[in-house]
Amino acid sequence: MSDQYASESPIVKVWKVIVSLRVTVILFLLSAALVFFGTLAQKQAGIWDVITRYFWSWYVMVPNQLLVEFFKIFGLGFVGPSASMGGAFPIPGGKLLALLLFINLFAGFLKVSIRDWK
Repeated sequence: MSDQYASESPIVKVWKVIVSLRVTVILFLLSAALVFFGTLAQKQAGIWDVITRYFWSWYVMVPNQLLVEFFKIFGLGFVGPSASMGGAFPIPGGKLLALLLFINLFAGFLKVSIRDWK
C-alpha cells in the first residue's frame, strides 16, 4: 500500500488534498469560528471595524480576552467577574477562507465534471 502512494507524483498528491472533503469540512469549521469570534468582537468594537478586521483581512489575531468575556456570560461560574487574559491567537481571515473554499469547491467541481465527462 505504501508503494502505491510513493509512486504518485507530487502534483497528484496536491490535487488529492485540494479536492478532499476533509479540507472542505475544516474550511467550513474555520469559517464558523471566524463568524463566532467576529460576533464576540462586536461587543468591544463597532460592526464596520469588526467587518474590516475579521472578514476583509487575510488573517486575524483574536484576543484571548474575547473568550474570557464569553465565559463570563455563559461559563456558569467557570471564570470570575474580574478575570482577564492577555495575548491573542491567529485564525484565517475572511479573504483567505473565501479564496481557499473557492479553490477547494471549484477543484471538486472539476473532479466530478471530468469523471462524468468520460
